[in-house]
Amino acid sequence: RLVEIGGTSPVSAEDIPNRACYMALGHLHRHQKLKGDCPVYYSGSPLPMTFKEAEYEQQVLLLDVSPQAEVTVSPLPIPRFRSLKRIQGDFDKIMAVAEGDDWTGTLIEVTLDLKEPQVGLSDRIRQAFAERGGEVALVQARFVSDINGERLPPEELMTQSPESVFRQFYEQKLGEIASTDDENRFGKLETTFAELIKLWHTEQENSGGERGDK
Repeated sequence: RLVEIGGTSPVSAEDIPNRACYMALGHLHRHQKLKGDCPVYYSGSPLPMTFKEAEYEQQVLLLDVSPQAEVTVSPLPIPRFRSLKRIQGDFDKIMAVAEGDDWTGTLIEVTLDLKEPQVGLSDRIRQAFAERGGEVALVQARFVSDINGERLPPEELMTQSPESVFRQFYEQKLGEIASTDDENRFGKLETTFAELIKLWHTEQENSGGERGDK
């Protein structure tokens, strides 16, 4: 997918010379291999940096390099000595989850759905998990009236493509794209949006790459 950070233009995997035997890339936290003739990898971060990365499988890459042969890349999983969990729901659901399992050594992020502010729920949630060996690092309230207007955190916006953000914005305003008709309707808007992005890039190139406030 297209990722732009700080106004830096992307480089296609096809632009990397195939005479390179291996290329290591950084910054992205999730490990992945890029398509192309040259083996290009993001090894990913060795530890989860946020609870959003709780499901990532951290690894390092072991390379076997020989002048006369292709590089052999072997992933080595990194042990996780403390698991991360994200739990979301109303108070009753979260308490049931807390009381229904062994949470020894687990660090937990809780998103609590509320209709109105209530005092003391965070302490009760923390205590419920603590009694079964867990530690709640964060309890964040999410009010029902705010759910449909939920926004992406700025740090997530920075690592997503404009097309991805546009799709999420569309679904927040008009509902999930669940049928062929929905997909066709969105596809027309997505095409127009892509044309606008292309025009914006052209304008930036013509103006010497300076970023405006448009």
